[in-house]
Amino acid sequence: MGGVILVAAASSGTTTPEVIALALAATVAPAIGTILMRRLGPDADLPLITSAQFLLGGAILFAVSTPTEPWTGLAWTPAAVASLMVLGVLGTGIAYVAWFWLLGKMSLVGLCGALFLVPVVGVVASVASGDRPGPLELAGMATLLIGIAAVTSGSLHSAPRIPEAEPA
Repeated sequence: MGGVILVAAASSGTTTPEVIALALAATVAPAIGTILMRRLGPDADLPLITSAQFLLGGAILFAVSTPTEPWTGLAWTPAAVASLMVLGVLGTGIAYVAWFWLLGKMSLVGLCGALFLVPVVGVVASVASGDRPGPLELAGMATLLIGIAAVTSGSLHSAPRIPEAEPA
């Protein structure tokens, strides 16, 4: 978690309590969702559940953004629509279906370790586009990688697994 906070603080340029709270929430929320999905068991309809989650989240974001964001600046060009579809379908929808499918195939500890690679991938992508990470980002990446290695090491694989739901 410390690595997430360091990378988020360095990327945003600030370490206000709001930034730290958002970084923690962005890390904890998927972990809670993963545990809840695991408890649904192997017979859960993953595409349906994932679609429902995204529709609900989209409705909440739409309701909050409508009174607070200027919609007049939005340009629905073909490139913007295509980008939105690629991000929504491939980068989010299919990625989440794959995540929940892998949840039934892998250790929860090992799979959740991958969540903490997101900030590392973000910093690596920014380096590929010409940015240079600062000392806080590098320290955050190192903390994340050390934490992932510690959590996914062999000594923790014997930890009890979250019980799956019994088939009906």
